[in-house]
Amino acid sequence: MRILINLFLIVIIIPLITMCSRQSLPLKFVALKQFDSQSTGDTLHGKPVTHAMIHFAVENYKSNKLTEAKLDSFGKGQHDAAAKVTDFQILLFKSSKKTDVKYLRENPRDFVRYSFDNDLLFHYTYLNGKFVTRFKYKNGVIIDPDIKLKVNVNVD
Repeated sequence: MRILINLFLIVIIIPLITMCSRQSLPLKFVALKQFDSQSTGDTLHGKPVTHAMIHFAVENYKSNKLTEAKLDSFGKGQHDAAAKVTDFQILLFKSSKKTDVKYLRENPRDFVRYSFDNDLLFHYTYLNGKFVTRFKYKNGVIIDPDIKLKVNVNVD
């Protein structure tokens, strides 16, 4: 009987506990409002050109396809906000010790010095209320889409 109980624990209970502990916490999008910007520039066809950029730290981020799909749903689902301006951009950062509202309030320079190089995940762009691009980053470098630039400089 003791062998059956131990076998039951090993085969059923332990894997069940392991599965439950691996479930991720829900994503939380924390606005980094101190870095958001909005401006109006020159006119295009008689209408003012407006720009807006918003930033979020994503808490409970895990690098996997499900999380990426959730981030894309958020980033590509901002049509109402995007419709209010000509150029609308959303930047998503993973939350970390240095990419945190409280820390950045006290150390705003670290947003550019640290967060862009270490915690930037995605950059979404809308033009005239329509989603147009999405860039995925790793360690400050665009990794998707895989962009290779060739620059030709002709000096005469």
